[in-house]
Amino acid sequence: MNAKLVEMLLSEVPVRRYRYHNSLTPEQTKQLRSIYTDFGQLVDPTFEQFEREFLFEKNVDAEIRLWTQMAKAFRECLRRYRRLRPDDVATAVIAISLGICLLPPGVPMKAIRFLRKHVPFKPLEVRQSI
Repeated sequence: MNAKLVEMLLSEVPVRRYRYHNSLTPEQTKQLRSIYTDFGQLVDPTFEQFEREFLFEKNVDAEIRLWTQMAKAFRECLRRYRRLRPDDVATAVIAISLGICLLPPGVPMKAIRFLRKHVPFKPLEVRQSI
C-alpha cells in the first residue's frame, strides 16, 4: 500500500461530530452568557455560535466548568498584565487548554507561565473513522 502525504489546512479537514443535546438548561445558558461576555466573544462572533458548540459536548456541565476556569484565568491575566491585548491572551488561553505549543508572540513568558498554572488542559480528541 502506497500512502500519500497530503498537506491541507485544518479548516479543510472534514469533521463529523455527534450532537448530544438539543438544547441547554436556562442555568447552563446563563453561565455561558457570562463566559461569553468575559471571554467567549473573542472565540466566536455570536453568542448563538458559542452556545451551539456546547450541544456537542457529552458532559456540558464539565465543559462549562472548564470554560469558567479559562475565563477566570483570562480576566486575571489581563488584570496582572495590563498592556496585553485581549485577543492575544484569548489565543494563548485556547492554545494552552488544547495543549498546543505555538503561542502568540504578543504574550510575554511571565504571562504564559501564569496561564499554564491556571488554564485547565483538555487535549483535542481525534478519532479515526474506519
